[in-house]
Amino acid sequence: MKYSLIITAAYEEKSISKTINSIQDSNNSVLSNTELLIVSPDNKTLEKAESVINEKLFAKVKYIKDAGQGKSAALNNGLRNVESKIVVLTDGDVYLGKNAIAYIVDPLDDNETVDFATGNKTRLLEGAETGATTAQVVSIDSKLTFFGYYSHVFCSAANKFREKKNKKNRFFPLSGYLLAFKLLPNFEFPIDLKAEDAFLAKYMTEFGYKLKYVPQAVVNVSFPKNLNDLINQKVRSLGGNVQVKKYFKKSSRNMFEDLTMFLFPLLYAKTPTEFLYSLLIYPLRFYLWFIIYKNHMFNNYELGPWKRIESSKI
Repeated sequence: MKYSLIITAAYEEKSISKTINSIQDSNNSVLSNTELLIVSPDNKTLEKAESVINEKLFAKVKYIKDAGQGKSAALNNGLRNVESKIVVLTDGDVYLGKNAIAYIVDPLDDNETVDFATGNKTRLLEGAETGATTAQVVSIDSKLTFFGYYSHVFCSAANKFREKKNKKNRFFPLSGYLLAFKLLPNFEFPIDLKAEDAFLAKYMTEFGYKLKYVPQAVVNVSFPKNLNDLINQKVRSLGGNVQVKKYFKKSSRNMFEDLTMFLFPLLYAKTPTEFLYSLLIYPLRFYLWFIIYKNHMFNNYELGPWKRIESSKI
């Protein structure tokens, strides 16, 4: 099979080399069948990427200058230039684990049920094939600080949640840090999206495809390290799960699903300090959901680039 890997990055000249090296150093088994697309609005990021990419490892490499109108627009720009039916999405500030790409695309290597020649879409019945996959997200931050601990708690909780849903073949949110999907004809992301992974999960299941969680595919991530950045990031990512109600009957995630993991932070704690941190998580989480539902009620979704989360950058 052939694959297209899209890396979206805006002003990530300091981190994109680590992202690319993590791909080149530990994913050689599929790179010769992989088309790599770097999509960025700034020349420094594109130039840095070009300086570290070994083009001999890939089937093809494309550098795409984006207009800087937001991530959805950047992804659509990349999708218009792919040559494969299986697309992998990741960011220019994360680091992929060993064979992460091979693991994430493996469940998608089965018979196609969409006529790509005509563009006809066929709604599948139960027992349908896998249409999208997502990776295990691992925080690389220290647990010794509150914000680092917070990131570890919610990475662990999200992975546990996906694992449970995956075993029952039930819906779960994808993670935009690393995901793969079958590109359906004429697919594109709405321009105002704040969580493209949430939209994609709902879109694929609307056509009857299954989602699959692939914990063997690991993506290492650095998270916000101050309150302002944490709120901005979570209002965007969590809020994007509620925002998809504009396009589908239900959101891909809500506050009540959070409550099913209500005790997880307390059970996760191993020391008195971690237990205190866990207690602090609860009012913060409820505050985040309050802002999210308020934004949704007043349709307060801004267009254009996301607010840059500086403290998550390395």
